[in-house]
Amino acid sequence: MNDIEDRLRTAFATQAATVRPTPDAATENNRRVRRSVRRRYALTAGAVASVLAVAIPVALTTGGRAHGAAPTLASSGPLVKAQGNPQDLTGPTGPFQLPAAKAHVPATPMALAPDGSFLARLGNQVWLLGPSRGTDVRKPPVPSPKRLDAPDTYQHAEHEIGSPVASAMSPQARVLINSRGELMCVDARGKRVTSYAPASRTRGVWTDGRNAVVSAPTGTLQVSGGCPDPAAVRNRTEGFNNTLRLNKATPLALRGSLLVTAVPSSGRVVEYTLPYTPPRIAVVDQLPKGAGPIRLTEDGSPLLYTAANTTTSVWVNGRSLLTLGLNHHEAGPSLRLPKALDVGEDGQLTVGDHVIAYTATDSGGRVGSFVYDLRTGRQIIWPGRVFAAGGWLLWQNGDGMQLGQVR
Repeated sequence: MNDIEDRLRTAFATQAATVRPTPDAATENNRRVRRSVRRRYALTAGAVASVLAVAIPVALTTGGRAHGAAPTLASSGPLVKAQGNPQDLTGPTGPFQLPAAKAHVPATPMALAPDGSFLARLGNQVWLLGPSRGTDVRKPPVPSPKRLDAPDTYQHAEHEIGSPVASAMSPQARVLINSRGELMCVDARGKRVTSYAPASRTRGVWTDGRNAVVSAPTGTLQVSGGCPDPAAVRNRTEGFNNTLRLNKATPLALRGSLLVTAVPSSGRVVEYTLPYTPPRIAVVDQLPKGAGPIRLTEDGSPLLYTAANTTTSVWVNGRSLLTLGLNHHEAGPSLRLPKALDVGEDGQLTVGDHVIAYTATDSGGRVGSFVYDLRTGRQIIWPGRVFAAGGWLLWQNGDGMQLGQVR
């Protein structure tokens, strides 16, 4: 194993040397490279285990961020033990189409949209999938299987997507960020790809006034609407960038279609509305009661995860999961996450119509999730990724995936 470790270390060092950060992006890119290298060590567990014929549970990717299959070092087992099953919250899991050649390839979910379509890594390829044709749950524009990282997928594309380190999707857009912080957005048909400048140049926000993408310092990614129009992105995001700098605010997430949640140096919650240039402050509020001291990332940004549906805002700060009603800003349930899920920067929070899913990945690549039903208070702990969006749940089950409608 020493020889394997040496070769891996050399390969990763060579890859890190190819990253070309812009002058104002050095801190962000260095953090992303460190995280990417750490995860790639974890990803190789599957390859090593299969060679040695050792039955070791393996995490193939990390919360919300997928990586290419490289030879890896084995992790010691799952991050958490199962307590319940995500299927307890759904009806029978719905069938979804897989390309025939990928039917028995290890599959890892990456992102879920409210219409049931989702991104997944099948082997070392990124695919766009959705409920099967002919089922009563399939509604347009849920796609037929489409490989997103195939060169012939794009018309007039300057880049292939390659191996993304962050991903998110809406029914109209599938967005991915690479290790240099460059964002690419594929439209609903999977035919057109648009690339944008690195996230650090715009402090993690792209918007054209109608569509928006937010990348938080923790690496989580959210999108509303379709792919932002490149012609309008530059001026609008520059205006938003200036507003954030003036308020010393860090963008964290999207709420609704064009509200960006941020936390300035004062520690309050600020929501900016994006149809205007410069953006206007819509709401200023305190963090939910019980949030405790805000944790910080290596570069001093707030280490908070937040997401929302139409009625509830959800926050994760360390082991605290807090909910806040949006109508009257009333405090909802406050929960204590399992200690194993307190992993710092490697978390992913998603919120559906009725279900919250928080996935965490530790430095060894082990994955665990906490799932909460807002209506019943049901809690589930699961040794794999779980995503919630709209009325759907998508979760990892061993080397496979399951998709179900919340009942």
